[in-house]
Parts: sequence; C-alpha cells; structure tokens
Amino acid sequence: MATCSFNILSKTIGRHVTINAFIPTLTANDVLEGKNPYSHQKKLKVLWLLHGFAGNQEDYFLYTNIARYAQSKNLAVIMPPAFNGGYSDLAATEKYMSFVAHELVEACAYLFPISTKQEDMKLGGLSMGAMGAMKIAMTHPQQYSEVLCMSGVPYRADEEIQQLHWFGQDDSAFQGTIPGQGSQIKGTLDDAYYYACKNHQENTKMPRFYLTVGTNDFFLSKCQSAYSYLKDLSVDITYSELEGFGHEWDFWDKQLRYAIENWFML
Repeated sequence: MATCSFNILSKTIGRHVTINAFIPTLTANDVLEGKNPYSHQKKLKVLWLLHGFAGNQEDYFLYTNIARYAQSKNLAVIMPPAFNGGYSDLAATEKYMSFVAHELVEACAYLFPISTKQEDMKLGGLSMGAMGAMKIAMTHPQQYSEVLCMSGVPYRADEEIQQLHWFGQDDSAFQGTIPGQGSQIKGTLDDAYYYACKNHQENTKMPRFYLTVGTNDFFLSKCQSAYSYLKDLSVDITYSELEGFGHEWDFWDKQLRYAIENWFML
C-alpha cells in the first residue's frame, strides 16, 4: 500500500493545502499469485473521505485502519482538510465545497490513476465531514454513486445556530460555530434538505446513502430525523444505529470497515 501526503496551491481555498492519500499497490498475495497490478491502465475507484470538526487530513491515518480496509478492495482514498470550515463555500474567503467537489477532483485525477466516473466515485465523512458529504452529494447528485455519513447530518435552515464551547469559555478559547447554519442558509448550497427536495421534484437521481450513528451519540435524534426526511423523498438510504457507541473513533473505524467491505459497490 502507498500512503502519501502532498501539497498543492488551491485557488478555491487561497493558500497551499496538504492532502493525504492512500493508493493500493502490490501486496504479498499478489506476489504469491503472480499478479502485477502495475501492468494495466485500469482506473481505481476512489473514496473522498472528509474529517470532522477540529480534525484534519491526518485523522483517518492516525485513528483508523483505513489503509488496510481500502487495500483489500483495491480502493483509493483521498483525505482533504477543511479545518473548521463546515465544507461550505464561505463568503469572500475559503470555498471548501468547491475545493472538494471540483478542484480536488481535478488535481487528484491528474496526479493519481483514479476514475472520475460517477459509479467509481464514493464520498464519506464523520461528524462535520458527514454534514459536508451530504451537502456536497445533494448539490452534486450526479457526481457520486454512494455516500457514507457517520454520526452527522447537515443543519436545517430552521434550526437555531449552535455555538461551540468545546475548548472552554475563557477569552482565549475558540468560540466559533460550524458554518452552514441558521435561516440564512435557506435555499443555498448549505441547505441539503432543500436540494434533496429539489432533486426529488425534478426527478434527479440521487446517490445511495448509508447513514449510521451510535445510540449514545448526541447526533442520534438529528440522524433519525434526517433518515425519515430522506426516506420520504424516496432516497435510496440505508440507516443503522449501533448500540452503546457514542461520538468516537471505535465506532467510525468499525463503520468504515463495514462500508468498504459490505456496503460500497466495489
């Protein structure tokens, strides 16, 4: 397996950005069976995997076995950063949605042997990354075939804005919010529910979704509500709750493995 970290100048984010990637390579079994994965030009299927709030592109390498799971299915994985930007196109500054959905795809297709056909493009994330994955998939429904949302869904336009105090409440601590909240998002690219309804009304085929959450997760009720909403719109969605798990890496590692080995059409 090949793991790498590379840096590109991003016009949508406005600075150099470091991205992590996993590209499947020759394995011991390939050697024993006389196979040579380098001898043909077949493009790899790819999972664009989005991190959560307060995370970065290193998270999945540090806290999960994503490389081993992906190698077993010959799947490439690209892990970009969005810092705390909510995978939103922020006004007059960073454009994280545009980066993930467009610029990053173009750059990686130039650098790696990946396919950009819809049937080969998978999108996933956890927490804030799950919010981003659903928003991007609903606004770009014909770009991805399958979407994995773990422990998170986008905010609704009629919800109150959630202020974060995860780093304490003293003056020196981060006191921001995850972008993509409040009534101002109604009908915008951050309003995944609006776009889901719009796609349904226009008979636009949406990707398959796998939404999963632990029963002890503080996002449980939001995930249940999102599942009901999307199911009513005839979205092809599989939903699961795992007993006893919270907002934690043990859960995300377990569900990543399940999605790659059993749910993604690889």
